[in-house]
Amino acid sequence: MKTARFVVAASLALLLVAPVLVTPARAGDIILLKSGRKLGNAKASIPPADGDYAGSNITVTEENLDKIVFRIDNVPTPQDTKAADVAEIFHDPSSTPGDLIRGQRLLGNSQFEDAYSVLEGVAKDKRAPKWAQAEAGFRMGEAMWGAGALADAAKAFDAFLAQWNNSKYVPDATKANARIKLASGDVKGARTAFLSLKKLAGLPAAEKLEVDYWITWIDEQVASQAKDKSGLEKALKGYKTLTTSLKGRTGVDELRGKALLGSASCIVALGRYAEAQQITSKLVASSDDPLTRAGAYTLLGRAIILESAGNADAAKNKEALLHFLKVVTLYGNTPGAEDWMAEALYRAGMMFDELRPPSAKTDEDKAASRMGRMRAVREWRECVARFPRSSWAQKAKAKLN
Repeated sequence: MKTARFVVAASLALLLVAPVLVTPARAGDIILLKSGRKLGNAKASIPPADGDYAGSNITVTEENLDKIVFRIDNVPTPQDTKAADVAEIFHDPSSTPGDLIRGQRLLGNSQFEDAYSVLEGVAKDKRAPKWAQAEAGFRMGEAMWGAGALADAAKAFDAFLAQWNNSKYVPDATKANARIKLASGDVKGARTAFLSLKKLAGLPAAEKLEVDYWITWIDEQVASQAKDKSGLEKALKGYKTLTTSLKGRTGVDELRGKALLGSASCIVALGRYAEAQQITSKLVASSDDPLTRAGAYTLLGRAIILESAGNADAAKNKEALLHFLKVVTLYGNTPGAEDWMAEALYRAGMMFDELRPPSAKTDEDKAASRMGRMRAVREWRECVARFPRSSWAQKAKAKLN
């Protein structure tokens, strides 16, 4: 009995002295629907705070083209909601693989090879949520693409598409693969890749319209390089049809701008320079989208140069130069405007070079000529440094040589 009393007393003493262990609240994910309703925690703020995740009762397992799959606490059967109804998914930071977050950070810092290695570990980790494995596989392709390793990027995207053919990243992976094929000169392969996107079940209508844009864009490039007038007229018709399809739709301002720029580009290539200048001038005046304005200023300058080609019109060259410099100074860091920026840099260099005094005899003219050449070289060097894989960079290299 004494022993028993001692044990009981000792136990009571431990309870009094030892800290009380509190089991932390289970955290979960939050799904924000386009209707404004929230799954997981109806009272969550957006973006969620730590306490909002702690109050969630769902865990997302898959993010697919057609549906988002999740589990509800104490419910054995997986649940799902239509992907088209989902505005955004917020994953519980405590259950998100740390290497996925690290890999994304490395990508953002342009540490592509390190990002690839870290993301590869997540993609192969069967313990990670399926959505995380799929995202890591997709980001591996992005890492190789960012590093300029086009062949390796294509392999990474091919592997992703083979394993995760219903992932929500399939459209982006397919578009990236098509862009890589374009950069590699495989225009037919790029077109086929884009066409395959339209056959995907669950692909939103807006995504299909974007695919139509890229197919038309490829047709325009092929026709422009071949100086195929009928091909350019066909591409122009495609852009106009797309513009009509976008009327009345919300959230497609950038795509609408791209379609309008595509039409203007075809009109320039067809030699209708005055018409192109009217269209692009209206775009500059009416659009608030920086990507659209970057393209419009570039095309406006291009139309002016081509219209006055062979006339050595200094006034026109100065006008075009002003438009190109607006792109360089105002929209140089606009996402998606890289092609416009590369062209603007190259053509600005050309204008600085051509605006030099034709016969520099006085000291003033000689100084102006040197300054013009220096500015031209600066624009070309920046074009090569920032957009080394663009066709404009290759032309800039030729000028520098």
